[in-house]
Amino acid sequence: MSKLFIGTQCDRKFVDLTCVMLSSVYDNGCVPDATIVIAAFDLTPEDETRLRLSAGTMGRNMRFVPVPRDSHLVTKVPSFDFPFPMLGCLVLPKTITEPDARLLMLDSDMIVNSTLEPLFEMDLQGHPIAAVKDMLVEHELHVRGRKWDDNHFNTGLLLVDVDLWNRDALGDRAMIWLADQPSKPEWPDQDALNHVVGPDWLRLDRRWNFAYCGEPHQFSYDEYSQAKIVHFSGAKPTEARDHPAVPIYDRQAEKTAERTGWNRTENTRVDRDFVASAYEILLGRPHESNFVIQHRLAHAAMPIINGLLTSDEFRDAVVTALRDGTALPHGRWPGKPTLRQKYWAADRLPLAPTTRIKVEEADSWLDLLATILSDERFQMMTGCVQPKSAAA
Repeated sequence: MSKLFIGTQCDRKFVDLTCVMLSSVYDNGCVPDATIVIAAFDLTPEDETRLRLSAGTMGRNMRFVPVPRDSHLVTKVPSFDFPFPMLGCLVLPKTITEPDARLLMLDSDMIVNSTLEPLFEMDLQGHPIAAVKDMLVEHELHVRGRKWDDNHFNTGLLLVDVDLWNRDALGDRAMIWLADQPSKPEWPDQDALNHVVGPDWLRLDRRWNFAYCGEPHQFSYDEYSQAKIVHFSGAKPTEARDHPAVPIYDRQAEKTAERTGWNRTENTRVDRDFVASAYEILLGRPHESNFVIQHRLAHAAMPIINGLLTSDEFRDAVVTALRDGTALPHGRWPGKPTLRQKYWAADRLPLAPTTRIKVEEADSWLDLLATILSDERFQMMTGCVQPKSAAA
């Protein structure tokens, strides 16, 4: 059986993202025996500790490969300026000496939603790598000065046959090609590796590297949640808070914070998604205006929740409906609550662990609201009076 490795590259700017990505590998990847190897660019001992803790038990045997600019692993350094950690995916396979090894390289701005076992079990059919075709639309390619090429793959996810990669010196050849360019390519590592690999790669389904690539419409939260691996290419989830898949990142980041004991100041604050979701779930409608959201952002989470629960609207429209069995005011979302809404409620409301599970399984708005309002911890934190139908 092949020796399994999961690799990524990380510098100090990307520690938080990498921690969350590794946490998702541990929670959802179902490959506990895989060895994690990290191309480390100026990481501190504290950074390495956080990365180990984020990966759960997989962090015990985590390998760190320091890559200074004068590293023997770097065959040739370009004269133009570019993000040096981009070379991480080109050097990592050289550091694996175990025979018959398979390496899955993941960018730090990814979240693993599903088991990785199929990747490690699939037949690469004699190809050195498997990847997902780069899905950028032709307009985006034109803007970036690149022509359409059906053979061009995205390097956010690379499944590598280490023996074949090192036999053909793909990493060294890519670094030499990159260093010989007169100016920085749009995607240095990706363009270099595509040049040396050519068409000799196995095509994977897009769900293994799912990202928005300039299509006329943005994907929905549900589409991202069904992807095997979400890739936040471009703007990162800590910055682009309007990205539909931000709740997926936040959910994993909360698990990471709980596991490691470190706090994320960027995302523990009340953000626009928090305010919008609170209105959607508790009142069954959107917020009134951007001015209202801007005002709410200045408050802590619990005062916002308490304000909605003690409002006349909540009493008249929601509590009355729950008690009398009349229609709830959630007509904007006919049918069932979405996964995004249920996950938000489970992760962001003060609920007992057993209640969180029930919230995720709620099949209707009635089930969701009754479950939330019946939770003793929620009642204690908010002072909310339990409707009679919620106790039934």
